[in-house]
Amino acid sequence: MRALFLGTAAAEGYPAIFCECAHCSAARARGGRNIRRRSALMVNDDLLIDIGPDLVASMHDAGANFARVATLLITHAHGDHFHLPNLYMRRSNFCATTPAQMEVFGTPPTIGATQAEAQARDLSEEEFRLRLNTIQPGDSWQTGRYRVTAFPAAHAEELIAVFFAIEEDGRTLLYASDTGPFPDETWQRLQDFQFDCAIIESTMGIGPPGTHHLSMEQCAEHHQRLKDEGLLKPGARQLATHFSHNRTPPYLECVEYFAPHGIEPAYDGLVVQM
Repeated sequence: MRALFLGTAAAEGYPAIFCECAHCSAARARGGRNIRRRSALMVNDDLLIDIGPDLVASMHDAGANFARVATLLITHAHGDHFHLPNLYMRRSNFCATTPAQMEVFGTPPTIGATQAEAQARDLSEEEFRLRLNTIQPGDSWQTGRYRVTAFPAAHAEELIAVFFAIEEDGRTLLYASDTGPFPDETWQRLQDFQFDCAIIESTMGIGPPGTHHLSMEQCAEHHQRLKDEGLLKPGARQLATHFSHNRTPPYLECVEYFAPHGIEPAYDGLVVQM
């Protein structure tokens, strides 16, 4: 299993679009791994998590090809994770070739918004070359070669936010973006897994603990709990993602902060091979 980070920033990007704070100014000056697009992750060449507004630029930078993506998992319908116009580009008048049939999985607010937009434009799922599937937190299902489980997230309750475990050929990935402290029911369900790679958000940076996002300290605590409860395989990769400029320092400072915890701060374009 291969994971490609297409974006590792929070909603405003990093540096933020209109901001000249010390973190944003340092990121602009240093460039490279300090420049972060809105979050998305690609698994192998056929599964995509989230479809935000930076996806075209991320594709170009990473040399990715989305034509073979057959499964799209959407964590929730906030605009930095779900930019519906991206799906318009699958229509025949925008796409000269036929992309793979795409199975889209999201909770009711996400799928409902997609269906409402299609109806308003008098478009069908066939024209988008996709199939919409409504899921609920706690669901587990097979899609192609993957087994996917959706966990309840402590985030955007009105949007029923979730995060995912993805299993393929004996490898298991945890991708927990946009959540506060994991709910008890999520920790209970996690007991059924052992992960080769765990990716957990740290939006709140170096600061007070969050309730709908995690600070860097909380991110480290969640990773430690995965270890303590035997939920990581020997040699499992542990990473942090979804960084906001507000309290998160630039890349090298993040490396220094997380190093004692055995955690790597992800960056745009990072490839993790499991």
